[in-house]
Amino acid sequence: MKKRIIFLPAIIVLIAALLIVSYYLKDKKNSSIITTGIVKGTEVNLTSKIAGTISELCCQEGDLVRADSVAVLLASEDLKAAVEQARASVQRAIADINTSEANIEAAKTQMDEAKREAERAKSLHKEGLVSQADLDLALTRLDSASAAHKASISQLASAKARLKESEAMLSLQEAKLDDSIITAPISGVVVFRALETGEFVSPGVTILTIVDMDNLWVRIDVEETLVSYIILGSEALVSIDSMQGKIIKGTVSEIGRYAEFATQKDVKHGKQDIKTFHVEIKIKDYEKILKPGMTVNVEIPANKL
Repeated sequence: MKKRIIFLPAIIVLIAALLIVSYYLKDKKNSSIITTGIVKGTEVNLTSKIAGTISELCCQEGDLVRADSVAVLLASEDLKAAVEQARASVQRAIADINTSEANIEAAKTQMDEAKREAERAKSLHKEGLVSQADLDLALTRLDSASAAHKASISQLASAKARLKESEAMLSLQEAKLDDSIITAPISGVVVFRALETGEFVSPGVTILTIVDMDNLWVRIDVEETLVSYIILGSEALVSIDSMQGKIIKGTVSEIGRYAEFATQKDVKHGKQDIKTFHVEIKIKDYEKILKPGMTVNVEIPANKL
């Protein structure tokens, strides 16, 4: 009987200790959401609008490139020749217009003179001073002069149409020449170089990928059972395994509105799929420790979990 009395308090103490530890662990577990994420950044793929051979590339992977600087040059000798040919066509069309305008003036002068001669021949024919043959000859000259005047006007219209076509072709060739120079739209680091100098590139194919290192964030996927405990603007702590003790602070900047995919499918009857919501964390990496693509550890204090 005495042994049972001594043993009972020991059990009570042990149970109490287990409850305290269990509560502490539960509280510790639920006070924060701990997961892993991927570092991302504003990413731009440099592509070409035209087909061509790469003559120059600015940099290697890991190099810094400045916004508006030339990143890629395509071979442009053929394009330059096409521009000069189109420019020459424009000049010829302008010359044809000038010639046609001069021809119109000359044809009008001849037509006006033929018209006066025809009127004079008609008057003299009524008085019997010129023959019908002379009158017919004057009228024929008037018809020829009028036809020549109309033809010169038509030639001017054709010359103006050719000028428009030549100018359009010149604009097209100049645009292609401009497209042979590819500039970086943002400042950042080259994280991917797909092609090399001398290789042929087709329109739309990525040549370089640039990431803005001043605009990095961390993407995590949070289970739907936990996402309601995360609020915008709350603090997040980011760390990497290779730098123990180093903490990078951030804030929750975006929470997805819709579930994206199931992390655990229902393979047993009655078990619900577990879906996730994407969460973005804007980081303050003043020391430039993080790089795009890194896997990091993330801790977010839960809101009344």
